Amino acid sequence: MKKIISIVCAFIATACMMSCDSLLDVNPQDKITDLSYWKKPDEFQLVANRFYTYLLGGGLYDRNSDLAYNSRDRDSESNGTYVAPESDGEWNNNYTNLRTVNYLLMQAENYSGNKDAIKQYVAEAYFFRAYIYHNLLYRFGGVPIVTIPLDINSGDLQAPRDSREKVVEFILQDLDLAISGGLPLENDIPSTEKGRISRQAAQALKARVALYEATWEKFRENASNVNNLLDIAIAESENVINSNTYTLFTLLADSSYKYLFILENQKSNPGNFTKKDNKEFVLCRKYESGIASFSVAHNLLQQYTPTRTMADMYVTQNGLPIDHPGNTQFLGKQHPRDEYMNRDLRMWNTLRVPGIKYYCYGTMARDYNDPDAVGIGIQVATPGEGYACHKLMTERDSQGGGEGQDWPIIRYPEVLLTYAEALFERNGNISNADLNRSVNIIRARGKITPLSNEFIAANGLDMRTELRRERTVELFMENRRLDDLKRWHTAVEDLRKPMLGILYTGTETEQSFPNDPSNPFALDAEGYIVYEPASSRYFSEKNYLHPIPLAQRFLNPNLEQNPGWE
Repeated sequence: MKKIISIVCAFIATACMMSCDSLLDVNPQDKITDLSYWKKPDEFQLVANRFYTYLLGGGLYDRNSDLAYNSRDRDSESNGTYVAPESDGEWNNNYTNLRTVNYLLMQAENYSGNKDAIKQYVAEAYFFRAYIYHNLLYRFGGVPIVTIPLDINSGDLQAPRDSREKVVEFILQDLDLAISGGLPLENDIPSTEKGRISRQAAQALKARVALYEATWEKFRENASNVNNLLDIAIAESENVINSNTYTLFTLLADSSYKYLFILENQKSNPGNFTKKDNKEFVLCRKYESGIASFSVAHNLLQQYTPTRTMADMYVTQNGLPIDHPGNTQFLGKQHPRDEYMNRDLRMWNTLRVPGIKYYCYGTMARDYNDPDAVGIGIQVATPGEGYACHKLMTERDSQGGGEGQDWPIIRYPEVLLTYAEALFERNGNISNADLNRSVNIIRARGKITPLSNEFIAANGLDMRTELRRERTVELFMENRRLDDLKRWHTAVEDLRKPMLGILYTGTETEQSFPNDPSNPFALDAEGYIVYEPASSRYFSEKNYLHPIPLAQRFLNPNLEQNPGWE
């Protein structure tokens, strides 16, 4: 087995390590050997800073689910057409990163200095090892657990896969070590070091892991450990809630949800709020214009189309689904702007509303001193465009790639939603008091009628459906949907449905953009644009897990393949 001798090669930061920028700037300097390194706490911090590059950034925006259609390239994950690969970057990258984490932990055991001085970086290592293994669990299920710095590609590692249950247990144990071992409370992290892992971030991740696995097992009728996992999810999410550390961003009134995601340290909103005003991100990947930029605003529109499934998720402000027979607030879809009226404000803050002026498509930045400054007013959605997004899209002229907003990995609303869902799945019900301290805080920002047991009963609704709807709407574009469909065991049903766009037949859009008989676009029986028919969507039971990459099975024949991929 090959040891990693110079594990921190190319990992040494060039910036001051005691600032927020240190989590972003990790350019290489020179090789460091064991003889010259691991002597001082700062050296552990230098390596721990590298771990922050392992945090996932934006990229999919739920295009691998049923909520959005990739107009440039049909998503093989969503439609179940991908094949077993020779190599898988998720496997390779996660195990490469794991090797680095394990190396720091090994050196910490041998450290002869004051171990209290390095305990925060050791705790961060445990957090990131748990984070890495949860990424692997999402994709592959049970995988080999490695706790020493091995080269996973050497062919010398011949261990079989550990069980799914053992991997989950290992993740939870590492998070316990992180929580109790030295992670600071969020409020104790100095402003110059904001972005480092807090104790609440580890608790929130533990709650996410526990809910994920509890529901994965529950909806596959494997009930042996479900209640214990749900209890963990409830307890850890409640720990975050009771810390009174996080709040929803509401400083920009009805537009708060929109601007939350594009707060920068440059002027990026009408109130001139910056990232320090955001108390909603429990865990995020840090970006900063000119150091490590977040690129989304100028290229997203051309390839990202929300589906009818997503648009129909938004309730009206009376709290009712748009297809509810008693819903008098929904105005229909005959006119482009009608279906946005009286809806959850998150619809207005996420999708582009006909007639509303939008900015920075190209170089048309917003001038906050001139409300009539240049912008694009969308009058009628063309059939090819359909629904469109503006969540995550800056209003300033960043020249496409210079944005500095942070990417949310766990937001406080997810913690609230985890608490509510775990309570419901644990007990088969949820009290109004618990709804008020969780889901209804989120609904209030969307100007929606609060959820209550009486409301559910009076309108013939289903509590589980409404809790899941709340999660889908709140976290849209944040890459949670596919994982949710998989853990709920509904992906085979939901991802086999056609991908539909806007209603066309009988609408103003049909009048404005007649279908070309020589090159017609497809319509379903109700008159909706069909982006991808059900006949082209093949998601099956085997797609709940990805195949173990073929190259890894060649190196280690003891790696059993996932069901259906032989």
